[in-house]
Formats: sequence, C-alpha cells, structure tokens
Amino acid sequence: MGKAYKTPSLLEVATDEKTSEDIKSFFSEAFYLVKQEAEITEFLQLHPYIISVLKAGTGSISAEFPETKPILKYLSGDEEGEEPYLMVFLPTSLDYKEAGNKLNNLDNIWWSEAFIQAKGKMNIDLEFQ
Repeated sequence: MGKAYKTPSLLEVATDEKTSEDIKSFFSEAFYLVKQEAEITEFLQLHPYIISVLKAGTGSISAEFPETKPILKYLSGDEEGEEPYLMVFLPTSLDYKEAGNKLNNLDNIWWSEAFIQAKGKMNIDLEFQ
C-alpha cells in the first residue's frame, strides 16, 4: 500500500511561497558570490531563517571588508555526525593581523549575535589570497 498523500495547509503553502520569494530576492541581490546554487537553495528552504541572517550581515561585512565579495558555500558535513551548513568566506589580501582585527570587529558588530540566530547552520571565516 502506498503512502497517504497529505494535503498541505494554507499556512504551509503560504510559508513555502514566502520562502521561495525570499530565496529569489536573496539571489537577485547578488551581494554574495554563490557556489552550488541548487544545494544552497535547498538548504535555505529547510532553514529559511538563515536568509535574514545573511541579509543582515551585508552592511557589517561591507563596512569591515569593503574590498571583498563574500563567497557563500554549502558544506555537506562530511565529518561523522556533522550536519550540513553554509559557510561565508571573506576573500582578502590583507595581512593576517589586519584581517584578523577586521574579523574580530565583524564578530563584535554582527556575527556574535548572528551566530545565535543561525542556530549552528552557518559559519564565517577568512580566505587569504
């Protein structure tokens, strides 16, 4: 016997449509260089609260790293027991100390609060060039 089909409620349909619109809007803003768009889209559908975390970070990231285009990657959580998550890499040619100071500033003005909101589903780091 096959699985019974469950008709989605109006709230579920409205939420799915809202999430899809939010994802389209997020991609159209093009602040982040997006790698693996299909995987990231699926991830954001499962964790739509991440969209607001990413959007909220744009001003703070631009203030600390105006020369960079952040790279958004999907990581599958290959380690045993590790769940998939998103990673924001900040490419920089700054020296290690200056880049580290800027990352600490970013932690203070945005990421320390955003980390809580991201519920462990996202992280941020430098990518030295």
